[in-house]
Amino acid sequence: MPVRLTLTSLLTALLFVSPALCAGDADLSSPLAATRSLHQAMQARDAAAIAQVFYAPGSADRELAQAYAALIVSGKKLADAAKAKYGTSGEAIGAGTLGPEELTELDRADVKVTGDTAAMTVPGRAKPVTFHRLSDGRWQIVLSDFAGAADADAARQTVLIRKVSEVLTEAAEEVHADKSPPAQAAESAIQGKLAKVMIRAATQASSRPATHPK
Repeated sequence: MPVRLTLTSLLTALLFVSPALCAGDADLSSPLAATRSLHQAMQARDAAAIAQVFYAPGSADRELAQAYAALIVSGKKLADAAKAKYGTSGEAIGAGTLGPEELTELDRADVKVTGDTAAMTVPGRAKPVTFHRLSDGRWQIVLSDFAGAADADAARQTVLIRKVSEVLTEAAEEVHADKSPPAQAAESAIQGKLAKVMIRAATQASSRPATHPK
């Protein structure tokens, strides 16, 4: 399954904002607590804390979790830099970073637990968030569902996500250093760089020889 990486969809991963969190402080006692911990880690730009919230049982999953956490941090840095420089005119660049009032929607979330799995539906979100309960009782967000990654292409998506993260990091640095153009032009430039990354990835994927089961 290809990962869907437009500027807006990437920054939509930055769901809510709340106070800072240290990596060792993540509360995973329930699906709701794990979700709040993820949102707190996003606001704190704490990649280690973000990765801690994801259920990543295999080595490829852990690599993907780390890459995805770095991507979220890069997107948050870009959103913050755009807001600081452009104000309301930069809202399109920071699209997907919602206000503190959105955190209250978690209080109305519907959580359904079935054994060691759970699904949480948040008002206004079409797709539920899925969770896995570890043997010690901690709940983690299922990364493959959250990031749209299938086991078969986890390694390829990890590479792609890292490249996208580099684009967002570079853009954030340019905005912060006052080297970027006006808001609309900056957004177009970022979209263009992302498009090149996606096209290159698609070309490389299509050039690989097809494999057939025996």
